[in-house]
Amino acid sequence: MAKTKVQVIGAGIVIACAVIGGTRYYLNQSSSPSFPSDLELSQSADVISGSDSDPSAMNPSDNPEAQVIIKPVKYVDYRSVYGPLPGSLEGAPLPTGLSVDSDGQLIPTAALQRLFDYFLTTVGEEPLDRVVERIREYLDVQLDEPALSQANQVLDTYLAMKEAIIAMEAEWSEEVAQGGPRPNFQDIFDRKKALRLELLGEEVYEAFYQRDEQMDEYTLRKLAILKDEELTQEEKNQQLAEIENVLPEDLQQKKEEERALEQLEDDIRVAQAQGASDTEIYQMRLEVMGAEKANRFQRADLAKRGWDTRVTEYRNERNQILNSTLSDEDKQSQIEALRESHFSGRELMRIPVIDRMKDQQETLN
Repeated sequence: MAKTKVQVIGAGIVIACAVIGGTRYYLNQSSSPSFPSDLELSQSADVISGSDSDPSAMNPSDNPEAQVIIKPVKYVDYRSVYGPLPGSLEGAPLPTGLSVDSDGQLIPTAALQRLFDYFLTTVGEEPLDRVVERIREYLDVQLDEPALSQANQVLDTYLAMKEAIIAMEAEWSEEVAQGGPRPNFQDIFDRKKALRLELLGEEVYEAFYQRDEQMDEYTLRKLAILKDEELTQEEKNQQLAEIENVLPEDLQQKKEEERALEQLEDDIRVAQAQGASDTEIYQMRLEVMGAEKANRFQRADLAKRGWDTRVTEYRNERNQILNSTLSDEDKQSQIEALRESHFSGRELMRIPVIDRMKDQQETLN
Protein backbone atom coordinates (compact mmCIF):
# COMPACT_ATOMS: atom_id res chain seq x y z
CA MET A 1 0.00 0.00 0.00
CA ALA A 2 1.36 3.43 -0.91
CA LYS A 3 2.61 5.55 1.93
CA THR A 4 0.22 8.36 1.06
CA LYS A 5 -2.71 6.00 1.54
CA VAL A 6 -1.33 4.92 4.90
CA GLN A 7 -1.10 8.55 5.95
CA VAL A 8 -4.68 9.20 4.83
CA ILE A 9 -5.99 6.24 6.83
CA GLY A 10 -3.93 7.29 9.83
CA ALA A 11 -5.40 10.77 9.79
CA GLY A 12 -8.88 9.34 9.51
CA ILE A 13 -8.35 6.99 12.43
CA VAL A 14 -7.06 9.83 14.63
CA ILE A 15 -10.18 11.84 13.77
CA ALA A 16 -12.31 8.78 14.43
CA CYS A 17 -10.94 8.47 17.95
CA ALA A 18 -12.20 11.97 18.69
CA VAL A 19 -15.76 11.58 17.42
CA ILE A 20 -16.84 8.08 18.43
CA GLY A 21 -19.47 7.90 21.17
CA GLY A 22 -23.21 8.04 21.82
CA THR A 23 -25.52 6.50 19.27
CA ARG A 24 -23.62 4.39 16.78
CA TYR A 25 -24.61 6.50 13.79
CA TYR A 26 -25.42 9.77 15.48
CA LEU A 27 -24.85 12.81 13.25
CA ASN A 28 -23.43 15.95 14.79
CA GLN A 29 -26.14 18.60 14.50
CA SER A 30 -23.80 21.59 14.96
CA SER A 31 -23.08 24.13 12.24
CA SER A 32 -19.81 22.35 11.46
CA PRO A 33 -20.91 19.13 9.76
CA SER A 34 -19.23 15.87 10.73
CA PHE A 35 -20.09 12.23 10.30
CA PRO A 36 -19.57 9.11 12.41
CA SER A 37 -16.28 7.39 11.74
CA ASP A 38 -16.05 3.82 10.59
CA LEU A 39 -13.48 2.84 13.19
CA GLU A 40 -15.52 0.84 15.69
CA LEU A 41 -13.39 1.38 18.78
CA SER A 42 -16.10 -0.05 20.99
CA GLN A 43 -14.99 -3.45 19.75
CA SER A 44 -11.38 -2.61 20.56
CA ALA A 45 -12.43 -1.71 24.08
CA ASP A 46 -13.78 -5.23 24.47
CA VAL A 47 -10.41 -6.61 23.43
CA ILE A 48 -8.47 -4.39 25.76
CA SER A 49 -10.64 -5.31 28.72
CA GLY A 50 -10.22 -8.97 27.84
CA SER A 51 -13.88 -9.56 27.03
CA ASP A 52 -15.49 -10.91 23.90
CA SER A 53 -18.51 -9.06 22.54
CA ASP A 54 -19.14 -11.95 20.18
CA PRO A 55 -19.56 -15.21 22.09
CA SER A 56 -19.07 -17.18 18.88
CA ALA A 57 -15.65 -15.72 18.21
CA MET A 58 -13.83 -18.51 20.01
CA ASN A 59 -16.01 -21.14 18.34
CA PRO A 60 -15.93 -19.60 14.91
CA SER A 61 -17.27 -22.05 12.45
CA ASP A 62 -19.70 -24.82 11.76
CA ASN A 63 -16.62 -26.73 10.59
CA PRO A 64 -15.99 -29.35 13.31
CA GLU A 65 -12.33 -29.50 12.29
CA ALA A 66 -11.72 -25.80 12.94
CA GLN A 67 -8.78 -25.09 15.21
CA VAL A 68 -8.45 -22.08 17.47
CA ILE A 69 -4.85 -20.93 17.79
CA ILE A 70 -4.10 -19.42 21.19
CA LYS A 71 -0.55 -18.24 21.83
CA PRO A 72 -0.93 -15.82 24.76
CA VAL A 73 1.48 -12.91 24.88
CA LYS A 74 1.36 -10.54 27.85
CA TYR A 75 2.17 -6.86 27.46
CA VAL A 76 5.33 -7.27 29.56
CA ASP A 77 6.45 -10.23 27.43
CA TYR A 78 5.85 -8.53 24.08
CA ARG A 79 9.03 -8.32 22.01
CA SER A 80 9.24 -6.55 18.68
CA VAL A 81 11.84 -5.13 16.33
CA TYR A 82 9.75 -1.96 16.61
CA GLY A 83 10.21 -1.69 20.36
CA PRO A 84 7.68 -1.87 23.23
CA LEU A 85 3.99 -1.34 22.67
CA PRO A 86 2.63 2.17 23.27
CA GLY A 87 1.81 2.92 26.89
CA SER A 88 -1.95 3.08 26.29
CA LEU A 89 -1.97 -0.71 25.92
CA GLU A 90 -0.09 -1.39 29.14
CA GLY A 91 -1.83 -4.14 31.09
CA ALA A 92 -4.03 -5.07 28.14
CA PRO A 93 -3.67 -8.70 26.99
CA LEU A 94 -2.75 -9.10 23.36
CA PRO A 95 -5.54 -10.73 21.34
CA THR A 96 -5.44 -14.45 20.65
CA GLY A 97 -7.88 -17.02 19.33
CA LEU A 98 -7.25 -16.87 15.58
CA SER A 99 -8.80 -19.77 13.72
CA VAL A 100 -7.72 -22.09 10.92
CA ASP A 101 -9.24 -25.20 9.40
CA SER A 102 -7.68 -28.65 9.17
CA ASP A 103 -5.81 -27.62 6.02
CA GLY A 104 -4.29 -24.57 7.66
CA GLN A 105 -6.61 -22.16 5.84
CA LEU A 106 -7.58 -19.02 7.74
CA ILE A 107 -11.13 -18.84 9.10
CA PRO A 108 -12.09 -15.17 9.39
CA THR A 109 -13.60 -14.40 12.81
CA ALA A 110 -14.38 -11.42 14.99
CA ALA A 111 -11.19 -12.28 16.89
CA LEU A 112 -9.13 -11.35 13.83
CA GLN A 113 -10.81 -7.97 13.58
CA ARG A 114 -10.24 -7.37 17.29
CA LEU A 115 -6.57 -8.11 16.78
CA PHE A 116 -6.39 -5.48 14.03
CA ASP A 117 -8.28 -2.91 16.09
CA TYR A 118 -6.23 -3.63 19.21
CA PHE A 119 -3.16 -2.27 17.45
CA LEU A 120 -5.03 0.40 15.48
CA THR A 121 -6.16 2.07 18.72
CA THR A 122 -2.57 3.28 19.12
CA VAL A 123 -2.56 5.33 15.91
CA GLY A 124 -1.59 8.81 17.05
CA GLU A 125 0.91 7.41 19.52
CA GLU A 126 2.67 5.81 16.57
CA PRO A 127 2.38 6.39 12.80
CA LEU A 128 -0.05 4.07 11.06
CA ASP A 129 2.64 2.47 8.92
CA ARG A 130 4.46 1.41 12.12
CA VAL A 131 1.20 0.09 13.60
CA VAL A 132 0.52 -1.95 10.46
CA GLU A 133 3.99 -3.47 10.60
CA ARG A 134 3.37 -4.45 14.22
CA ILE A 135 0.17 -6.22 13.15
CA ARG A 136 2.00 -8.13 10.41
CA GLU A 137 4.76 -9.08 12.83
CA TYR A 138 2.23 -10.34 15.37
CA LEU A 139 0.38 -12.34 12.72
CA ASP A 140 3.68 -13.98 11.88
CA VAL A 141 3.99 -15.10 15.51
CA GLN A 142 0.44 -16.45 15.63
CA LEU A 143 0.00 -18.10 12.21
CA ASP A 144 1.70 -20.39 9.73
CA GLU A 145 1.16 -20.56 6.00
CA PRO A 146 -1.19 -20.48 4.19
CA ALA A 147 -3.21 -18.76 6.96
CA LEU A 148 -0.50 -16.14 7.46
CA SER A 149 -0.66 -14.84 3.89
CA GLN A 150 -4.45 -14.94 3.98
CA ALA A 151 -4.54 -12.90 7.21
CA ASN A 152 -2.22 -10.30 5.70
CA GLN A 153 -4.48 -10.09 2.67
CA VAL A 154 -7.50 -9.55 4.94
CA LEU A 155 -5.55 -6.80 6.71
CA ASP A 156 -4.90 -5.08 3.38
CA THR A 157 -8.58 -5.16 2.42
CA TYR A 158 -9.59 -4.04 5.93
CA LEU A 159 -7.35 -0.97 5.70
CA ALA A 160 -8.58 -0.27 2.17
CA MET A 161 -12.15 -0.42 3.44
CA LYS A 162 -11.30 2.02 6.23
CA GLU A 163 -9.76 4.37 3.68
CA ALA A 164 -12.80 4.14 1.40
CA ILE A 165 -15.26 4.86 4.21
CA ILE A 166 -13.17 7.77 5.49
CA ALA A 167 -13.23 9.19 1.96
CA MET A 168 -16.99 8.67 1.75
CA GLU A 169 -17.50 10.46 5.06
CA ALA A 170 -15.33 13.35 3.90
CA GLU A 171 -17.45 13.59 0.75
CA TRP A 172 -20.64 13.70 2.82
CA SER A 173 -19.20 16.46 5.00
CA GLU A 174 -18.21 18.48 1.96
CA GLU A 175 -21.66 18.13 0.43
CA VAL A 176 -23.35 19.26 3.63
CA ALA A 177 -20.91 22.17 4.01
CA GLN A 178 -21.99 23.32 0.54
CA GLY A 179 -25.66 23.23 1.53
CA GLY A 180 -26.51 19.71 0.47
CA PRO A 181 -28.84 17.39 2.42
CA ARG A 182 -27.55 15.62 5.48
CA PRO A 183 -27.64 11.82 5.09
CA ASN A 184 -30.07 10.11 7.45
CA PHE A 185 -29.24 7.18 9.71
CA GLN A 186 -30.60 4.57 7.32
CA ASP A 187 -28.68 5.96 4.33
CA ILE A 188 -25.42 5.93 6.28
CA PHE A 189 -26.08 2.40 7.47
CA ASP A 190 -26.92 1.09 4.00
CA ARG A 191 -23.99 2.73 2.24
CA LYS A 192 -21.44 1.61 4.79
CA LYS A 193 -22.81 -1.91 4.75
CA ALA A 194 -22.63 -2.06 0.94
CA LEU A 195 -19.05 -0.75 0.91
CA ARG A 196 -17.90 -3.18 3.59
CA LEU A 197 -19.49 -6.09 1.77
CA GLU A 198 -17.99 -5.07 -1.58
CA LEU A 199 -14.42 -4.63 -0.32
CA LEU A 200 -14.20 -7.35 2.34
CA GLY A 201 -16.22 -10.05 0.61
CA GLU A 202 -19.11 -11.91 2.17
CA GLU A 203 -17.13 -14.26 4.43
CA VAL A 204 -14.98 -11.57 6.07
CA TYR A 205 -17.86 -9.10 6.20
CA GLU A 206 -20.07 -11.56 8.08
CA ALA A 207 -17.28 -12.40 10.53
CA PHE A 208 -16.36 -8.78 11.20
CA TYR A 209 -19.61 -6.86 10.95
CA GLN A 210 -22.72 -8.99 10.72
CA ARG A 211 -23.39 -9.08 14.45
CA ASP A 212 -22.87 -5.35 14.96
CA GLU A 213 -24.91 -4.46 11.90
CA GLN A 214 -27.75 -6.70 13.05
CA MET A 215 -27.75 -4.67 16.25
CA ASP A 216 -27.58 -1.41 14.30
CA GLU A 217 -30.49 -2.45 12.10
CA TYR A 218 -32.53 -3.28 15.18
CA THR A 219 -31.69 0.13 16.68
CA LEU A 220 -32.73 1.96 13.51
CA ARG A 221 -36.03 0.11 13.31
CA LYS A 222 -36.65 0.66 17.01
CA LEU A 223 -36.09 4.42 16.67
CA ALA A 224 -38.47 4.57 13.70
CA ILE A 225 -41.19 2.77 15.68
CA LEU A 226 -40.76 4.93 18.78
CA LYS A 227 -40.95 8.12 16.68
CA ASP A 228 -44.10 7.03 14.81
CA GLU A 229 -46.84 9.16 16.36
CA GLU A 230 -49.57 7.31 14.47
CA LEU A 231 -48.98 4.10 16.43
CA THR A 232 -50.61 3.40 19.76
CA GLN A 233 -48.43 2.23 22.63
CA GLU A 234 -49.80 -1.28 22.23
CA GLU A 235 -48.94 -1.27 18.50
CA LYS A 236 -45.46 0.02 19.28
CA ASN A 237 -44.88 -2.74 21.82
CA GLN A 238 -46.04 -5.35 19.32
CA GLN A 239 -43.79 -4.03 16.55
CA LEU A 240 -40.82 -3.71 18.90
CA ALA A 241 -41.20 -7.38 19.78
CA GLU A 242 -41.47 -8.34 16.10
CA ILE A 243 -38.25 -6.59 14.99
CA GLU A 244 -36.20 -8.58 17.46
CA ASN A 245 -35.90 -11.27 14.79
CA VAL A 246 -33.10 -9.22 13.17
CA LEU A 247 -30.94 -9.61 16.29
CA PRO A 248 -28.42 -12.43 16.81
CA GLU A 249 -30.04 -15.45 18.43
CA ASP A 250 -28.37 -14.96 21.81
CA LEU A 251 -29.65 -11.38 22.00
CA GLN A 252 -33.14 -12.46 20.93
CA GLN A 253 -33.13 -14.88 23.85
CA LYS A 254 -31.89 -12.14 26.19
CA LYS A 255 -34.72 -9.83 25.07
CA GLU A 256 -37.26 -12.56 25.71
CA GLU A 257 -35.84 -13.09 29.19
CA GLU A 258 -35.97 -9.35 29.88
CA ARG A 259 -39.63 -9.18 28.85
CA ALA A 260 -40.45 -12.16 31.03
CA LEU A 261 -38.75 -10.49 34.02
CA GLU A 262 -40.57 -7.20 33.41
CA GLN A 263 -43.88 -9.02 33.27
CA LEU A 264 -42.96 -10.93 36.42
CA GLU A 265 -42.25 -7.72 38.33
CA ASP A 266 -45.60 -6.29 37.21
CA ASP A 267 -47.36 -9.46 38.33
CA ILE A 268 -45.55 -9.38 41.69
CA ARG A 269 -46.58 -5.77 42.34
CA VAL A 270 -50.21 -6.68 41.67
CA ALA A 271 -49.98 -9.79 43.85
CA GLN A 272 -48.39 -7.87 46.73
CA ALA A 273 -51.09 -5.21 46.52
CA GLN A 274 -53.64 -8.00 46.84
CA GLY A 275 -51.90 -9.39 49.93
CA ALA A 276 -49.91 -12.30 48.45
CA SER A 277 -47.75 -14.18 50.95
CA ASP A 278 -43.96 -14.55 50.74
CA THR A 279 -44.44 -18.15 49.70
CA GLU A 280 -46.71 -17.15 46.82
CA ILE A 281 -44.27 -14.48 45.64
CA TYR A 282 -41.42 -16.99 45.83
CA GLN A 283 -43.39 -19.47 43.75
CA MET A 284 -44.06 -16.84 41.08
CA ARG A 285 -40.33 -16.12 40.80
CA LEU A 286 -39.44 -19.80 40.86
CA GLU A 287 -41.56 -20.50 37.78
CA VAL A 288 -39.87 -17.75 35.74
CA MET A 289 -36.35 -17.49 37.17
CA GLY A 290 -35.51 -20.89 38.53
CA ALA A 291 -34.54 -21.81 42.08
CA GLU A 292 -31.16 -20.04 42.30
CA LYS A 293 -32.43 -16.58 41.34
CA ALA A 294 -35.71 -17.01 43.21
CA ASN A 295 -33.77 -17.83 46.39
CA ARG A 296 -31.51 -14.81 45.87
CA PHE A 297 -34.49 -12.48 45.46
CA GLN A 298 -36.15 -13.98 48.50
CA ARG A 299 -33.05 -13.29 50.59
CA ALA A 300 -32.93 -9.74 49.21
CA ASP A 301 -36.61 -9.23 50.08
CA LEU A 302 -36.03 -10.41 53.64
CA ALA A 303 -32.95 -8.20 54.00
CA LYS A 304 -34.84 -5.17 52.67
CA ARG A 305 -37.76 -5.82 54.98
CA GLY A 306 -35.40 -6.07 57.96
CA TRP A 307 -33.69 -2.84 56.95
CA ASP A 308 -36.99 -1.02 56.48
CA THR A 309 -38.11 -2.16 59.93
CA ARG A 310 -34.91 -0.89 61.55
CA VAL A 311 -35.19 2.47 59.77
CA THR A 312 -38.83 2.84 60.82
CA GLU A 313 -37.99 2.08 64.46
CA TYR A 314 -35.09 4.54 64.37
CA ARG A 315 -37.21 7.25 62.75
CA ASN A 316 -39.95 6.86 65.36
CA GLU A 317 -37.44 7.23 68.21
CA ARG A 318 -35.77 10.16 66.43
CA ASN A 319 -39.12 11.94 66.12
CA GLN A 320 -39.64 11.56 69.86
CA ILE A 321 -36.29 13.27 70.44
CA LEU A 322 -37.06 16.05 67.96
CA ASN A 323 -40.43 16.68 69.59
CA SER A 324 -38.95 16.81 73.10
CA THR A 325 -38.07 19.97 75.07
CA LEU A 326 -34.34 19.29 74.88
CA SER A 327 -32.00 21.93 73.50
CA ASP A 328 -30.96 21.65 69.87
CA GLU A 329 -27.47 20.60 70.94
CA ASP A 330 -28.80 17.85 73.21
CA LYS A 331 -31.20 16.67 70.51
CA GLN A 332 -28.38 16.32 68.02
CA SER A 333 -26.22 14.48 70.54
CA GLN A 334 -29.00 12.02 71.36
CA ILE A 335 -29.78 11.44 67.67
CA GLU A 336 -26.13 10.62 67.02
CA ALA A 337 -26.19 8.12 69.88
CA LEU A 338 -29.48 6.70 68.57
CA ARG A 339 -28.00 6.14 65.13
CA GLU A 340 -25.03 4.28 66.57
CA SER A 341 -27.35 2.06 68.59
CA HIS A 342 -29.36 1.02 65.53
CA PHE A 343 -26.72 0.99 62.79
CA SER A 344 -23.04 0.33 62.19
CA GLY A 345 -20.32 0.64 59.55
CA ARG A 346 -21.46 1.97 56.21
CA GLU A 347 -25.06 2.03 57.41
CA LEU A 348 -24.18 5.09 59.48
CA MET A 349 -23.24 6.92 56.27
CA ARG A 350 -26.63 6.16 54.70
CA ILE A 351 -28.84 7.27 57.57
CA PRO A 352 -28.27 11.05 57.35
CA VAL A 353 -29.16 10.89 53.65
CA ILE A 354 -32.29 8.84 54.39
CA ASP A 355 -33.27 11.32 57.10
CA ARG A 356 -33.01 14.27 54.72
CA MET A 357 -35.02 12.53 52.03
CA LYS A 358 -37.78 11.37 54.36
CA ASP A 359 -37.91 14.74 56.12
CA GLN A 360 -38.44 16.45 52.75
CA GLN A 361 -41.15 13.95 51.80
CA GLU A 362 -42.96 14.53 55.10
CA THR A 363 -42.74 18.30 54.60
CA LEU A 364 -44.28 18.03 51.12
CA ASN A 365 -47.07 15.81 52.43
